[in-house]
Amino acid sequence: MRFTRSALPFVAFIGIVDAASLSYARYTHSDLICGIVEGCNTVAASPYSVLFGMPLAYLGLLFYVFIFILGVWLLSRDGAWLRTVLLATTSIGLASSLYFVYLQTFVIQAYCVYCVISALVSALLWVMALALYRTRPCNTCQVEQGEQGARGAHGEPAA
Repeated sequence: MRFTRSALPFVAFIGIVDAASLSYARYTHSDLICGIVEGCNTVAASPYSVLFGMPLAYLGLLFYVFIFILGVWLLSRDGAWLRTVLLATTSIGLASSLYFVYLQTFVIQAYCVYCVISALVSALLWVMALALYRTRPCNTCQVEQGEQGARGAHGEPAA
């Protein structure tokens, strides 16, 4: 799990770059360069690109910055509460991304490559957060492994 812990801020940084590109285009009112898919500007100009008056690009940027900070914090400190916050936050991000992919597919009927990248990054962050959530904090791993050596598989004293 050390690799997952170390890679999480890097993956979040990819999300920051992606969301920053969308945010910059939104802020400067410039067209997106789509490359593979031609629906980026259609999606970005749709009424679904704003939530409570805030562009989704800005909310995505805040989300990825928050996950990056949590990821860096997780490198120096570990705890069940921190992994729980990470999993809860990435779960919200994944659910949002799935909803936005649904909107692109069935409502807007156009795809934004930046949005698809964001959805993939969000899904990867969720998988990483789930993997970290299911592990024990590093500061107790050695103690529990040492205790397990003195006990049987089900906690009974070793013979």
